[in-house]
Amino acid sequence: MLCAKILLGSRVVKAFVRHEHEKNRFFDANQQLLQTSLKALGFVVISMPLFGLVMNMAMVGVVWLGGFQVKMVIWKLVS
Repeated sequence: MLCAKILLGSRVVKAFVRHEHEKNRFFDANQQLLQTSLKALGFVVISMPLFGLVMNMAMVGVVWLGGFQVKMVIWKLVS
């Protein structure tokens, strides 16, 4: 148990000595995450309106085609 505490204490001391290195490493990882998140956000900003447009156009097409089919059935019933 004492040996583990000594080794753990050694790690803590090393961590304090490497504080600037660890801080820079964290900053670099944080910047990389920020860049990746911004790329993903850019994709979402572009794709969501396009997907909405495609879905709305599909709905318009379904209603338009359905309207023509109903109109044909009504004309067949009338004549």
